[in-house]
Parts: sequence; structure tokens; C-alpha cells
Amino acid sequence: MTKHNVLRIAYTILLIGLFLVPSVYGTETVEVLVGIKADAGPYSWPQEVVEKRCIPASRICRVWVAADQVDGFLSKLKQADWVEFVEPSGTAKIETAIFDSQFANGNSPSDWQAIINLSSFAKLADGEGVMVAVLDTGIDLANPFFSSRLWQNTREIPDDGIDNDGNGYPDDVSGWDFGDNDNDPQDENGHGTNVSALFLGVAAAGRVLPLKLNPGGSNMFTIGEAVEGIFYAISAGAGVINMSFTAEADSEALAAAVRAAHEAGVVLVAAAGNNGAGVEFPASMPEVIAVGSLDVADDVAWFSPQGPEIDITAPGVAIETTALGGGTTWVSGTSMSAPMVSGAAAVLRSMNPHLKAATVRILLLDGTKDLGEAGRDTFFGAGALDSAALRAAATPRIILPSSFFGILGRENPMTVSFHLPPMDTRAEIFVGLLGPDGLNWLDPWGAWHDAAAEPLAS
Repeated sequence: MTKHNVLRIAYTILLIGLFLVPSVYGTETVEVLVGIKADAGPYSWPQEVVEKRCIPASRICRVWVAADQVDGFLSKLKQADWVEFVEPSGTAKIETAIFDSQFANGNSPSDWQAIINLSSFAKLADGEGVMVAVLDTGIDLANPFFSSRLWQNTREIPDDGIDNDGNGYPDDVSGWDFGDNDNDPQDENGHGTNVSALFLGVAAAGRVLPLKLNPGGSNMFTIGEAVEGIFYAISAGAGVINMSFTAEADSEALAAAVRAAHEAGVVLVAAAGNNGAGVEFPASMPEVIAVGSLDVADDVAWFSPQGPEIDITAPGVAIETTALGGGTTWVSGTSMSAPMVSGAAAVLRSMNPHLKAATVRILLLDGTKDLGEAGRDTFFGAGALDSAALRAAATPRIILPSSFFGILGRENPMTVSFHLPPMDTRAEIFVGLLGPDGLNWLDPWGAWHDAAAEPLAS
């Protein structure tokens, strides 16, 4: 057995031990996730259940079973006709920042704003009216930078101890802490603050819904906490969900939550991982936009995964962002690339609220700067996030001949083309050409009309 395998086994044992949770009954319990069929009739829970929480607005329950009874419990539920799936709740981790020594010792951080042509995003929109659910370590609620940019649950009366809106979470005015099961998503780790600031760096007028998944300041949490966070985001009306985390293994429960968000029209964006190998779960799901990282030289970062699941890349090395407690910090990782793409998705939905999630994905991937091999590849996906390219893909434009001014006149017919992006709503585009004999206009079907004989209003 190699040293690498020994370390991996030791790490797995450590994770299993970490999530053996003492219950209120004083015994160690293991979390199990149970999916209930939509057409399930009356059913009852086996006696092994110590604690139970069914996730609001879902058909998934989080149950806790004594550690020495898990196998028997799983066997019973796998045979139950009302159960769609059952699995132990695995672990997930925040894609923690990578320290890269070449950017230490006084070197400058990456100019990520210049790399993605940040200023051009404002020509599309600023994210107003769009809320991103950041499933992470929370947010620095004390930092005034975020105070006016947080989602507020206006249906909840603060601090009255009552679940006024009936969503299962009392006093959830500014999000929820699933790791500690309370209404205070204050960041104790820093990662969620870093990520949220980068989202707002792209979508300045967007709103952040902080959903803290981890207990305390840990960078680990259970799949159950992530699943519950996704369903909360759906119910709250998130237009975008940012997932800068990866799971230790595939999960039926997490996949079901992702699919539910996708079917609800939410754009899902995830960090692809920092392993330098394959794309990790849940970024590997087809419903999710998997984001890899660029280094400071428009090349793929050394830690960025490769594979056909990579959809898009964005800067991810030596990124300067807001730090927990104030000031700024430098961080690296696909965790920092993902919120830039989430910000771009929010900009598109702010530009056109009618855009469906699938259309946002099409525009994001069509509007990239092609790097590496021509077309889509396994390192950069469709290409790199670039606001100038995105603007060209997302807005109508007329494409004139290169020798436009040399061919005017009736004896020299001119052919023009136009780009109409998908809009998910009815739109009519008219092109006018003013010449010495009057105005002609082009209808959406490519036919020219004399404005004197056929006014545009007709």
C-alpha cells in the first residue's frame, strides 16, 4: 500500500469520525438522507430513528440513527415501497483558498477585473433585481460593504421567535445557518465573505442571500446541510445559486436538490474543484455550470480540473477580495472563479428578466473568449469569461459588410446580417437605411420596405 493510499484512508476515517454526532440522547448518531416517493401512501419510520427533520418544500428527510444501527436501518428502508432513495449523508468541503508561493513576498495580485473586461458588464446591466444564494460559510454581517446588498426577508418579523412566513425557519431575516441551525449566517471562516464580494464585484446591484452550511468556522459540512440550503434558496426565490464547494462523493439527495433547483428555473454555478484532475461533484452534473480557473497569464491554473464537464473558466489565481473582519485578502482557487460567473449570470437576468436558466447558460458559454484549442476543450470549456464577448453574444447587432461605405447606391446591392440572441420573449427588430431617395427599413424576416409606401407603423 502506498503512502498516498494510507493518507487517503486515514483522511476518510477522520471524516467519518467527524460526523458521528452526539444526539440529545447521549449516543453517537449518523445522519441519513431519505427521499420519499411523490406517490407514497401512509408510512411510518422504523424505531431506529433517533431524530428526524424533513426539509421544508422538499420530499427529502434528514434522519439521525444510532451509529451501531445504521446498516439495519438502511436495509429496512431500501425495501420500503415509499422510499425513493436512502443514503448516509456524506461530507462536503469548502474549496479552500490555495496558497501559491510565487505570488507571495510582495508580488501584485491578479488584475482579474481587467482579465474579464469588467467595465463592459455595466453596458449590459448591474444585477439589479437578481438574488444569488451563496451556499458557503456565511458572510461578514458586520462589514458595511454588504449591509445594503443583503437579501431581506420582509415576511419575517425580526427577533420575535416566530416563523412568521411559515417556511420552517423562524426569524430568518437575512438567511440561515444550517451548520449551527440558527438564523445567524455570520461568517466565521472567511470563505463565504470572499466569494460574496466577488459576486458583487461583477453584479454590483445584485443581492446576496447568505446560506451558511458549515458548523462554526469549519470548512466541512454534511450533504444534508447542502441539500437543505438548496431547497431554502429555491423557496426564497434565488435567481442564481453559487456553490463553491465539492462533495466527497456523488449523492442522490444532492443531485435531487440540484435538479429541483434547475426545474425551478435557477441558474446553478459551481466550483469545479482544486484537484488538478477531474471535475468534482456537484459541478460535474449537467444541470450545473462547472467553472475552472485561469492563472494571471490567461492559461489554465495548475489546480484547475480538466474534463468534458468543464463549461467555462474565470480568473482564479491571486484574486484580491474582501476579507473577514475588513480589508482585503488574496485568495486562489476555483471557488473564487465561480462567483464571477454567477455575477455574469445575474447581469444577464437583470438585463432580461425573461431569460430562462437554459438560455442564460447558452449566452454565458457563447459569450466567452476562446482559449486553448479552437472551440470547446477539456481545459477551458467553452472559453474564458469575458464581458465584451458576452455583450456581443447577448445583445442584437447589425453586421455590415467590411466595405460598407464603398458599395452604397442602387447599382451596388448591399447585404447585411444581424445577430439576434435568444431572449425567451417576443421581440421584433427593425433596421433602417437612410439614403438620398428616402428611408428604407428591414423587417425581421429580411425583406426591405420603402418607408414612404409602407410606413413602419403599418
